[in-house]
Amino acid sequence: MNQQVETELKSLLNSRYSTSESARGNYARGEDTYDPILSKAVVFPETNEEVSKILKLCNEYKVPVVPYGTGTSLEGNVVGNENGITICLEKMNKILSVNTEDFDCRVQACVTREQLNEHLREDGVFFL
Repeated sequence: MNQQVETELKSLLNSRYSTSESARGNYARGEDTYDPILSKAVVFPETNEEVSKILKLCNEYKVPVVPYGTGTSLEGNVVGNENGITICLEKMNKILSVNTEDFDCRVQACVTREQLNEHLREDGVFFL
């Protein structure tokens, strides 16, 4: 990852951009048996727009990207890439809208089934 990418990511995300070894280690593997691989950085977007900007930047500079949700992967999907970044989606945990009449909702990437059901409980519906 070059300096230009790092500078632009820091500018976009401020304190939600981390190169600390502990942060990189926390998001370097899931529940698999593979050895963790630390990415160059971990970023914590909060909106689709931020994710889009991050991916456009990484695409432009050919920086590998590993998405990280809840870390439950058993297949090694979230093992880091030593030349790239990890996009941690944990801050994207908002329920954006619920339409109980249509049984439809919009949620961000890291909303869990339990979180959604807790929110839906008041409306008398649930998600399996």
